[in-house]
Amino acid sequence: MKFILNHLKIIVASVAVFVMLLVCGLVVLTSYNSFKKADQAYNENDLLVRSTVEPAPKKIAINDKFVSYNDNGSVKSKKSSLKNNMTGWADELVADADVEGEGKLGSYIPGSATSVEFNVTVSETSFVDIDFVISSGYASDTTFNTEDILAQVNFKVNNNTIEGGNITLVNESGDAEFHHLVMTGFAIAQGDLKISVNAISGKLAYMPLVRNISVFANAQLALAE
Repeated sequence: MKFILNHLKIIVASVAVFVMLLVCGLVVLTSYNSFKKADQAYNENDLLVRSTVEPAPKKIAINDKFVSYNDNGSVKSKKSSLKNNMTGWADELVADADVEGEGKLGSYIPGSATSVEFNVTVSETSFVDIDFVISSGYASDTTFNTEDILAQVNFKVNNNTIEGGNITLVNESGDAEFHHLVMTGFAIAQGDLKISVNAISGKLAYMPLVRNISVFANAQLALAE
């Protein structure tokens, strides 16, 4: 008892600190859970609303680390948070030009194509990320780059042409140098998903080489019949 009386201030202070930490922890936990619920509700509403209008991504960028592949063409690693994926390689895409190269990772559809398509079915309404693995087929006296690729070539999702910032498809050597043009955050309704790369009349020289197109979604994906 004497010990308690002699150290009463320390004991009271310790109890007060413990209670304060406990209360703060509960407040943080409650705030975190509230944030998660609000974020989930926002995402659900965002998916519901945007899936009823023309598809558009939330972000477009060149990101060569977005996905990597095994030698057999399966996904080795990905930056997409969406759990399911499907890849259309050159010999699996629908195009009006013959495939060049050998094997999945070495094959591509040449720039002589005017249309390249990948058609899949989405089992339920879902967010979708799309990765176009392409190489600049343009050449001039000074560069092999394709400046403002989205203005020179039509990238379409369910027949809606995707527009975005001034994105340059870089090619340092003039050879088949592939980069990942990544479009993330689509909200796609259940059913068919048609993805295409189309040359623009008068700008045929800008049509890129297409190695593969990969689709990521939380819904199940299958080739469209």
